[in-house]
Amino acid sequence: MTLLLKETKQTPHPLEEILGFSLPPPGSPLRLRGRNYSMHGGILRAWGLVDRRLSDTSSFYDRHWKTPGAYDGEASDRFQREVFADMFPIEDRPEIPDSSRVLDVGCGSGVAGRAFFHSNFSSLTYIGLDMSGAIDQARDDFERHDLPVGLVQCEAEAMPFADASFDVVFCPGVLHYSLDMHVTIQECRRVLKKEGLFITWVYTEQKPIRKLTDDYLRSVISNMPPEAGFEATKALTMLGIALGQIEEPLVIPHDIDCLGIKAGRYNLQRFFYYHIMKLFYNAELPLVRHVVNNWNAYSPKHVTFLPAQKIREYLDDFEPLLWKEGGNGVAAIMVNGRSG
Repeated sequence: MTLLLKETKQTPHPLEEILGFSLPPPGSPLRLRGRNYSMHGGILRAWGLVDRRLSDTSSFYDRHWKTPGAYDGEASDRFQREVFADMFPIEDRPEIPDSSRVLDVGCGSGVAGRAFFHSNFSSLTYIGLDMSGAIDQARDDFERHDLPVGLVQCEAEAMPFADASFDVVFCPGVLHYSLDMHVTIQECRRVLKKEGLFITWVYTEQKPIRKLTDDYLRSVISNMPPEAGFEATKALTMLGIALGQIEEPLVIPHDIDCLGIKAGRYNLQRFFYYHIMKLFYNAELPLVRHVVNNWNAYSPKHVTFLPAQKIREYLDDFEPLLWKEGGNGVAAIMVNGRSG
């Protein structure tokens, strides 16, 4: 009897598709754009940080994204989809064609990428990049969701990819942690194809009282050991939850221009969130998610808050499809439409 074997076509590893060659065995050095990398644990990793000033931010996000119970539930994914639906309204989003090459810069555990691209994620060639150990959490979570991805551990300021490698660069909530936001934007543009999409959300200037409060809390909590910082943030978080459970609205009868406060009726917790201090609240999410959301505001030492107009200047090489200012940031979908 003759046994007939069906020939199957091997799907290339996403990183091999992007890089254009086979990945080396684990531990073997690989030189890309003047920097050493090697494969460890299924992840392409740079040999250390280019700038040690990023070590504090990298260390924090290693802990942040790996906090048990914070990001690993369906409620977390659903909440993230709702956030993006508000930031980037579905009707204003361009279609992301199947087989598009997507780079998620500062991917963390991958929750943001899964939320934004969830409708056709499995049809994309997706690469997640993060400088912190969160990339290990991303690997585990994508495996749990049975989604094939390529993962790289390095900084966004110096990526290993060739020019014009991607159709989409996705970078929400990351640029303000760069040492130089303009440099990071230009690096994202370098790896993006002409007419490719750059999708981002960036902090803008804070209201005066919140700036004072956040700067003070960051100066205290960012210098605490991780466990102490987490506990200090937990106490603040309980205040936010208490405010969120108050249904009586706050009425501001007149504009207070010097504090950036407009007249109107406010939910008390949201008024605090945007004007006084970051006190996150969502009744559907567990306490630990509340704590890490607030901790995120107070532990990384380096955060940049710029006027929306300055951010727009940094994106001058792109053509806007969406520019939405609101809350404490600006959401943008830009087309890499200019040469040079």
